[in-house]
Amino acid sequence: MKSYLAARAALFKNISFTCACVMGFFSAIAIGVAYVSFSWHLLSLYNSVNAIIIFMFSWWVFGAVLSPITGYFADKFPRQKIIVVTNSARVLLISIFLLFGSLDSLMEVYIFTSLWGVILAFYMPAMLIMIREILIDDSRLLYANSTMDGIFEIGMVAGMSLGGLMVAIFDMHEILYFLLAGTSIALIASVGVKPAREVEKNEGGFIENWRLVYRFLCARRFVFWFYTAQIGFTCLFMVVPIFIAPYAKNILQASSWEFGLIETGFSVGFIIGSLFLPWIADKKGEVSTIIVALAVSSCLYLALALIHSVTLAFILYFFIGMCISCWAIVVTLAQKNTDITLQGKAQGMSYGLSGMMVMCVYMSFFIINNVTHLPSNRWFYFIIVLALLIMYPLFKGQYLQKQVLKELIKN
Repeated sequence: MKSYLAARAALFKNISFTCACVMGFFSAIAIGVAYVSFSWHLLSLYNSVNAIIIFMFSWWVFGAVLSPITGYFADKFPRQKIIVVTNSARVLLISIFLLFGSLDSLMEVYIFTSLWGVILAFYMPAMLIMIREILIDDSRLLYANSTMDGIFEIGMVAGMSLGGLMVAIFDMHEILYFLLAGTSIALIASVGVKPAREVEKNEGGFIENWRLVYRFLCARRFVFWFYTAQIGFTCLFMVVPIFIAPYAKNILQASSWEFGLIETGFSVGFIIGSLFLPWIADKKGEVSTIIVALAVSSCLYLALALIHSVTLAFILYFFIGMCISCWAIVVTLAQKNTDITLQGKAQGMSYGLSGMMVMCVYMSFFIINNVTHLPSNRWFYFIIVLALLIMYPLFKGQYLQKQVLKELIKN
């Protein structure tokens, strides 16, 4: 364990990695404040899970639609410049709404989150490759991904705690000043994120570049299944938030502060999981670790559906956070088996398909809620099914990867 912790601590000797962590931390504070405050603000404007579904839908729709373009951009242009430009765009967006908006209507909130989603669509593929690019090789990629995720969640803890407090004291327009501060510091830190290795740029046009990705995934089908698992995990990560707020408000009868506390429990669990699960993955295998985490999380979601206590919800959501921190392991599993020159398009495709899947789930929830108006706790049964379904692509990918390794040994 000592050598493992020392290897993770050594990552911070890399100045670019440290800057990326600072950027992620302050971005997370802004996102945490925005998530809790926007969720509670929307429920005060229109107390229905539909308001949160449309909120999250507006966040994802452009990521899905623009993913072929954003993935192409991430491989075609310097990732560091894309990150600086997208961080600058976030600062500009918040500044415009501070000067000209009030966020006192559903439409204004949805316009803001839609524009934020466009920026995020360009940011995510570039940032996920940049984490890989600031390392000399992939030997510490899992540690880098999990460390970044853990630091991001620390920022989310601080942000959601602040968000729960702020929404009781300030209006949404005033909260934008805190978002501006967080995104401005993230912008400054992003300037210090520099690549540690040269990555060849793919020549050829848009169509030819995507043909390269198709041929690569056909040749290494197990990588396709790992990306499928990543898509499922992203859906699992993003779907639950749409009904946690109404679940806390209407089922648990929680206050805004207690809602923030429940979300904080998840984030603290995620941080602890990010620290220890990669070590378990090194010992027991990546796929095995993820499968066990999914099985445990399914049981925890079932328990959440049955209880009516804020304290128990906090404890259960804490352990769910530990399980969901496997997201870093899933991402690394796909990344390290992908040609780095194709990483942007592969990651853009994954992000886009994740967005499409999330939107399909949101639309399904929206339709079901309008037809039957299910209580918020019943939605956890759908999440259990999703968690169990993610196991299949993991098993399939692991089986195909073993077949490839056997063929290599024979030859």
